[in-house]
Amino acid sequence: MRPPCAYRLFPSNPVISVDYAKALLNNKKSKECIDVLNKTLILPQEGAKEGHELFELANIALALDYMELKKYKAATKYLVNSKQYPEKLGEGKPYNADYRLQDYLLAYCAKQIKDEKTASQCYQNIIDFSSDPDRFNSPRNAATNYLSLLVLNKQGHKNQADELLKGWQHCRDSLSVWHISNIDESTQMQWVLTKIKDPLADTKVLEQKVTGSGPISNFTLFLRALDLVEEKRRLNQ
Repeated sequence: MRPPCAYRLFPSNPVISVDYAKALLNNKKSKECIDVLNKTLILPQEGAKEGHELFELANIALALDYMELKKYKAATKYLVNSKQYPEKLGEGKPYNADYRLQDYLLAYCAKQIKDEKTASQCYQNIIDFSSDPDRFNSPRNAATNYLSLLVLNKQGHKNQADELLKGWQHCRDSLSVWHISNIDESTQMQWVLTKIKDPLADTKVLEQKVTGSGPISNFTLFLRALDLVEEKRRLNQ
């Protein structure tokens, strides 16, 4: 994808650079997106999240590309990189960042190269993050709660999974009554509840409500990751 005229003329302009990086990501050019972001300088400021969000998405997307090619060590490199918060991208690392999608994929990659110790640690990271109900009940990305429930059940912690799910439902019901939750969050939760009840349920309508025909997002990468990992597990059973 040839750089647009605006980027060629003003490569140091962060607004133009971020828009170009976004276009690259949505055209499945994750590596090029990362390259642009690595040359971008976004000064720290209130709400300067977009640069890092693109950086995280691009690294995860590229890791999934490598996983599809069975290049698990290369995928691991980009999954680890997606957890970084480069200072030049404006946003500082938050307290207790949610890396459950990355850890879920890192665990799978580790298993493919027979690194059971790393896989176990990644699963434990997911369990540890989920042990705090306040973190689990956060509306930031409801879909990744599915990964927590999946891992807890597979690691023999069904009671903990059931308690978390019960508390989350109570919290979401309360927000709904007070009209605090938005459609994206409630639809993602509906997706999780449907899949937990029946992993083979058809959730295409719910997925379309969240993603539409829009750009790559945490949810689209989550769905792609789940299709890749769980489908391969089913084929190997």
